[in-house]
Amino acid sequence: MLDQNFDLKIVDFGFAAAVQGIRGIGRLQTYCGTPQYMAPEIHQRKEYSGVSVDIFAAGKILFVMVAGYFPFDQAIPSDPKYNLIASNRADEFWY
Repeated sequence: MLDQNFDLKIVDFGFAAAVQGIRGIGRLQTYCGTPQYMAPEIHQRKEYSGVSVDIFAAGKILFVMVAGYFPFDQAIPSDPKYNLIASNRADEFWY
């Protein structure tokens, strides 16, 4: 979509939620989304910030746009590539 200034906007109305969440504290709890784009806290079924998980998904999209492939399948500890990044071993990630 484009806004009035013709800036590209990435949207997914299927899982849209108010930023403040149901309880009004800015935290969400719904387990939803495409597993490849889900932030770790969603996979772990923890409360999360909608803004933060959207930035995580946008980062994966940007990586794919630049590199042409996903950096890892899912943000779960059993994913070897994600585990390298999560454990601060990004230098090994590129080999």
